[in-house]
Amino acid sequence: MSVILTFYFLRIRRVAILERSLITLDVLFSGIWLFEIFYHYGWNTPFSLPWFNDLWRDAITINVSLGTPSTTTFPLVFSFFVVSTPLVAFRYITINKAFVTVSAIALAAFAIWELLGYQQFWCPCEYESVFGFYFPNSQIEWIGYAMNSISKLFMIVPAFLFYPSAPWITRRRVASWLKRLRCEDHDLHTLLNRRD
Repeated sequence: MSVILTFYFLRIRRVAILERSLITLDVLFSGIWLFEIFYHYGWNTPFSLPWFNDLWRDAITINVSLGTPSTTTFPLVFSFFVVSTPLVAFRYITINKAFVTVSAIALAAFAIWELLGYQQFWCPCEYESVFGFYFPNSQIEWIGYAMNSISKLFMIVPAFLFYPSAPWITRRRVASWLKRLRCEDHDLHTLLNRRD
């Protein structure tokens, strides 16, 4: 899906076919690794001590191994490198409302999956807890399959960086935000001085 979306968005922008193909391939790998980062770190309770320990260990270890032994660390540095490679085509990138919306939906879907107990459709457990209630694995297997599929929205998030619309964050908008902050800061400063 990300291949089709990226190719289509870049076609609207009239990007040359070779450049379009290379960016599309780049976005495909970026989306896959973005999902893998979230999937890997979903196994521990987010923001818990084991989660931070794993994150720290993986952040200071340079590794490209995808092995399964417990001694093998997740290739976090390599993953961030792959996820950030679409930035090479920065002249076609815009932070737009579609990108923000799809990112928010993907994060919400993943958060719901975590709240449901991070169910897996291949889980060997006989019983799993869903909101404190225990159901046989056969009944909750579909939850794991559905949430795994919905959370794969992360794979199309990088494609929406190339969505051909007016950018949501522009220089003019940032300048107006800064101007508003300065005005509010000045008003607050004046108010405080009056009280003194």
